[in-house]
Amino acid sequence: MGIEWFRDLSIAVLGLMATVVLIFAAIILYSLYRKITATLFQVQTLMKSVTDIVNTVEETIKSTSQNINDTITDVQDSVRQVSKGIGDTFTRIQDRIKPLLPILAVIQGISEGIKGVRKLFKKESNEGENCNE
Repeated sequence: MGIEWFRDLSIAVLGLMATVVLIFAAIILYSLYRKITATLFQVQTLMKSVTDIVNTVEETIKSTSQNINDTITDVQDSVRQVSKGIGDTFTRIQDRIKPLLPILAVIQGISEGIKGVRKLFKKESNEGENCNE
């Protein structure tokens, strides 16, 4: 057995080992490919679900926002109508009171005059009582 035989044996063993390693690597890579493909499919399904949820939430927010805006507009219109009604009522009351103001002023003047006269007579009667004592 010469050195050539060991050389041929080492080349054959090395070739066999390289073939086994390549087959093992191919099996590992194929298994990894299948797992990655399944994972990518699940990620795509998840992304589609997330996109659908985001679209649903966005539509809900838009419709809710529109409902809120409609409600605010309705409330503003109601407040305007009520304030206009109050202003109209106040104006009507003022218009109806204006003719009565001179009469009320005369009545108040007479009332104050009577009070003033009463004070004068009360003071005189109180002074007379103080002198008698």
